[in-house]
Amino acid sequence: MTGKILITGGTGFVGTHLRSVLDERGIDYFSFSQKQYDLTVRDQAEAVFRANSDAEIIVHLAGY
Repeated sequence: MTGKILITGGTGFVGTHLRSVLDERGIDYFSFSQKQYDLTVRDQAEAVFRANSDAEIIVHLAGY
């Protein structure tokens, strides 16, 4: 079993489906919306990665 996963774009189409699979398998993850952390704002991007520094895997799905 792996440690925590950080998912950027976790509220989008692919991210939502990934979260469903992780929930089914009991895998710990953190995802967020752009309203919570806007990755285009440096301070917010740094804050989300600092708050989740224990994540062993980052799945980057955020985009326009």
